[in-house]
Amino acid sequence: MEQAVAIEPFQSAATPCFDDDTLRRALLAEIERVPNVGERWHAVQHLHRYLETVKCCPPGPARVLDLGYSPIYCEVLRQLYGYSVDYVKGLRINFEADRYPYDDASLDGALCCEVIEHYTDDPMFSMIELNRIIKPNGWLLLTTPNVASWEAVYRALRMDKHPSRYPIYAAGGLGAHCIHVREYLPDEVAKLMEAAGFEVQFLHTRNYDPARHYPPIDGYPATHRGETIFCLARKRSRPLKRYVAGIYGNDAPFDK
Repeated sequence: MEQAVAIEPFQSAATPCFDDDTLRRALLAEIERVPNVGERWHAVQHLHRYLETVKCCPPGPARVLDLGYSPIYCEVLRQLYGYSVDYVKGLRINFEADRYPYDDASLDGALCCEVIEHYTDDPMFSMIELNRIIKPNGWLLLTTPNVASWEAVYRALRMDKHPSRYPIYAAGGLGAHCIHVREYLPDEVAKLMEAAGFEVQFLHTRNYDPARHYPPIDGYPATHRGETIFCLARKRSRPLKRYVAGIYGNDAPFDK
């Protein structure tokens, strides 16, 4: 029988390279450079997520791929961490079906931030491709909304908002790719990482607004109730599974 992946305890988060104030000022400076007022407003709402993302990244220098690509935190990683950041422009490849345009074991690490919740067909394909292009002992930082956050739970209980972070359909165009197809439990993120040959170094959750507080509900676990999951893992082996039960219909080994 397969052993369940434990949520607690995970190792503590990596020690940030810079203090919060330094990183926050650098992020705000990049946000101020965003020319579009609407995009700038949106970025401010995500400031705490950007801050936590940068804090979770290992020290540089490093050549990395940012699969979702944020010009805001990527520029901070370039300036302060010494990263060289690659990205795939726009929607030129299908992240769930096309080979990524990088050689095997050519990158020190990768960021997959706020991406997998948009996948419609095959998230493990993406995880397996990331394993292929990351060097042995290289790292993968994955962030995604937490479907079990207190924010989502209370939205559902109040029935005043949809519990998903972004459940809105768009009338075609680029916005059509913004809807969240499937959001994940913290345990599921750990399972995806381990199935793809990565060893979880730490996993924690944080709210968009650190001051926001929801009272725990008696009889239910209070851990990992933040709105966003942050998971850093190291590549330890080739992928172990092609499919993961619970996310797919059943487990299946990786046989390539």
